Amino acid sequence: MKRIVCKRILYGTVAGILISMLPGCGRGGDESPGKSQRSAGTGEAVIMFGSKTVLTSDEFRKKLKMLQEAQPGLENIISSMPEGEQLKVYERFAEGCVAEQLISEYVKNKGLDATQEYRDMAQQAHETLDTNLRIQAFQNDLTKQIDGVVDRLSDEEVRAYYMEHRDKDPIFKREPFIKRRPGGKPEAVEKPEFAPFEEVRDMVRQVIKQERLNALYNETMEILKKQYGVKVENVCLQQFVVKKEVPATAPEAHAVSNSGGEAAAHVA
Repeated sequence: MKRIVCKRILYGTVAGILISMLPGCGRGGDESPGKSQRSAGTGEAVIMFGSKTVLTSDEFRKKLKMLQEAQPGLENIISSMPEGEQLKVYERFAEGCVAEQLISEYVKNKGLDATQEYRDMAQQAHETLDTNLRIQAFQNDLTKQIDGVVDRLSDEEVRAYYMEHRDKDPIFKREPFIKRRPGGKPEAVEKPEFAPFEEVRDMVRQVIKQERLNALYNETMEILKKQYGVKVENVCLQQFVVKKEVPATAPEAHAVSNSGGEAAAHVA
């Protein structure tokens, strides 16, 4: 529980502090995406503790890029704001970075990073990070294999896929593949009005890509399972099952039932 709370605090001080400013602010401004964040010179100090630079503009940009990659569309939302609002967003993000640095100094100065609890958490974090990086590398490799194949598909092949699958695949039963009435209600599923292929060509390619990526993933998993002789011992898993006790029938209920039966037999 402590670890979960800490993660929420850190997210609130850095990423959350930036995102919290966005709703209702995405209006106006002609500045191109990313212009404000490039205004600081390379390596300039963004945050200083006294005369010591603790965060340069390059490091700030990297942190911001990581957040933008985790939140698609965030960069465009920020760049669409008036310049003054953009600056406020980056100032709040800088405040989050300051909190990060201050927490780091606090932990080091109190020697909290030398405790066994800290080392255990660090080990777990490293293991989780390694696993996530391997998964990402695996996904990137499969995606590269699929990208080349799907990119070579002609528009006619993509059109043929759309025409064949739009009545079968649930993904085509919603927008943007299904048009809506002027009142905003979707067409009846039984008689949908599909969007023209020209309007959804690129999205159909993405559907094909995802379908083939899923198929390649499943195929690769099966090959790897056979290669490594994978077995899952279900008998061993039984120890993790929480047993459910069947409520015992109350003795009084039996007594009432029996006496009722006897009374009925006596009357008969």
